Amino acid sequence: MGAGPYNVRFYDAVEAQGAEVTEAVTSVRWISKNAHRFDVAHIHWPSLLYAERSKVLTARRFAVALVILGLLRARGVKIVWTVHNLYPHERCVIPSLDRRMRQIMVQAASRFLVHGPTSERIVLDEFPRMRGRTTVIDFGHWIGAFPQGPSRADMREQLGIAADEKVLLFIGQARRYKNIHGLLDAAEQLERPVTVVVAGRFKEPDYEAEIRTLAANARQKVILRIGYVEDDVILGYVKAADALVAPYNDVLTSGTAMLALSNGRPLIAPNLGCLKDFVTPEAGLLYEPADQAGLLAALKEFATRQFDEHAILETARRRDWDNAARAFLDSVATS
Repeated sequence: MGAGPYNVRFYDAVEAQGAEVTEAVTSVRWISKNAHRFDVAHIHWPSLLYAERSKVLTARRFAVALVILGLLRARGVKIVWTVHNLYPHERCVIPSLDRRMRQIMVQAASRFLVHGPTSERIVLDEFPRMRGRTTVIDFGHWIGAFPQGPSRADMREQLGIAADEKVLLFIGQARRYKNIHGLLDAAEQLERPVTVVVAGRFKEPDYEAEIRTLAANARQKVILRIGYVEDDVILGYVKAADALVAPYNDVLTSGTAMLALSNGRPLIAPNLGCLKDFVTPEAGLLYEPADQAGLLAALKEFATRQFDEHAILETARRRDWDNAARAFLDSVATS
C-alpha cells in the first residue's frame, strides 16, 4: 500500500527474491474479497489511507481504514509498516487523527522497518511499544534508476549557467518544512558568488509566492524551475549541480539524500534522522539543526572543500535494494 519510485525499486527487489507483490485497493470490499490471498500487508505512509481535503471525507476514510486494518488482522494477514516519517510533515485537516493512526499502527502491525540505526532510535523513542519488532533495512541507491537526461554542459546551457559557476541544487516537492527560504537566506550571506537552482512543484501557493519574491530580490543568482520535474530531466539537474542541498527542518528518511549520493554529488543537510547514517564525511556536510548559522557555515565550508565523486558513489553502492528485500522477507517470516 503506497506509491512512488521508492516502492518500484523496493518491490522489484522483493519480487526478485521470489515473492509475489500486488498493489492493494484500499477498499473494504476489495480487502474482504482478496485478503485470503496474501500473507503480508505492507504499508508505507498511513496518512494516505485517510487524509482528504475535507473533515467529513477524512473522518469517513479514517473509519474505513480502521475496518480494513481489522479485516487484515482477522484474516491472519501480517501488517508491516515502513516508518518513513514519525508523523506526516503536513498534518491532515483533523490533526489528532495523525497521532491516533500511529497509535493504531503500533498495535496492529507485527513488524516495523526503519532506515538505519539512528532512525530506529528515533522511532523507538517516539513509539517505545515497537521495541523488539523493528528491523533496520537499507534505503537502496538510485544508481541507474532514472534516464541519463541532458549532460552537465547541456543542462547548464539550458539553465543559463556558465561552466565556472558554483551551483547548489534543491530538487523535489517544495514544501515549507523543507526550508527553501532558509537556503536562499543563507546563500545571500555568502561572500563568494553562488547560483541556487530550485526545481520542484509547490503545493502551497503562498509559499511559492514567498520563494518567488525572495528569488527576485536576491543578490545571488537564483534560478527557479517551478513545476513537476519529469524523470527524464532529474539527472540533468543533478549533473548540472556541484552539490545538492536538503535544508529540511524535519526529516527521518530522505530520497533526496540517496539521489545526491547515487550521482556522485555531495549533500548538504541537517544532522537529522537517517542522514546521520547515510552521509559520511566523504559524501557531504551535515550541520546541527539547532544552530541557526549551521546551514550558512556548511555552505561556507563546502566552498573550501573538494569531494571525490567516485568515493561518494561507493558510499551509495553500499546501500542495496536486494539487502533491503531480504531483510524485509526474513523479518516477516519470523514475526
